[in-house]
Amino acid sequence: MKTVVVLSLVLVVSLAVGSAVSEADTFGLFGAYLMPTGDFGDDSGSDAGLAKSGFGFGMEYSTPLGSPGLELMMSTSLFVNGFDEDAMEDELRDTFSGSGIDVDCVSVESYLNIPIMGGVRYLTPVSPVVDLFGVGLVGLNVLMVPEIEADIMVWDEDENKYKEAYLEQDHDPATSFGMGLGGGVIVNKRMSIGFRYYSLGKPEINGTMGIDVYGVRSEHSDVKFDQSVSVFLITAGLTF
Repeated sequence: MKTVVVLSLVLVVSLAVGSAVSEADTFGLFGAYLMPTGDFGDDSGSDAGLAKSGFGFGMEYSTPLGSPGLELMMSTSLFVNGFDEDAMEDELRDTFSGSGIDVDCVSVESYLNIPIMGGVRYLTPVSPVVDLFGVGLVGLNVLMVPEIEADIMVWDEDENKYKEAYLEQDHDPATSFGMGLGGGVIVNKRMSIGFRYYSLGKPEINGTMGIDVYGVRSEHSDVKFDQSVSVFLITAGLTF
C-alpha cells in the first residue's frame, strides 16, 4: 500500500512539473556574448566581414500551444559586433596600392544586427527545479554595416606632393531572412543559461564612398557587395 501511495505521489509531482513548464505566458530577457562565425568573422578574403566578438541583448515572449511543453515564441534582439580596424586598414592599402593614395589611419564603429523572429520553444523537466529547452526561430534581420572613415594622403601630380584628405564610406541598412537554433536550461523557472546559433543570411549592401581633399569632395562612387552574417551566442537571462 505504501508503495502505491509513494508511486502515486511521484506521478502527481511529475505531472505537476510537466504541466508547469507551459501553463502560462512568459516574458524573458537575456544578455549574450557573441562570436562571429564563417565569412562574417574572417579577416581576409573577398567575402571577409572583419567582425570581432561582441555582445547582445534580447527580449522574448512565449505562450503555450496546447501540447505539454510546446510554446509559441516571439523574439527580438540587438547584436553588437566590433570591427577589425587593422584588417580594414590593410585591405584599403591593398585596394589603393599604386593609385597615389596612402592610407594613414582607419576608424570603424561596430556592426549592428537586429533579428526579429518567431518560432517554437520546447521545454521538458529533468527535475523539480531544472527544465531543458530547445528553440527554433525564423524571421527578418536588419543589418547595419558601420561607416568607414580614414585619414589618407593623396598624391598631387601638379604640385608633386601628398595632400591630406579624408575618405568616408557610408552604408544603407539591409534586410535578409534568417534563422536561429539553440538550447539550454532554466533553473527554478527563473534563471536561464543557453547557447544559440543565428544564420542571418547574406544581404546585399549598398552605399557610397567619397574622398574629400581640403573639405571639397573630389571623388564619389557607389559601392555594392554581399555580406554573409552568422553568430554563435552564449546566453544568460531571466524569465518572468
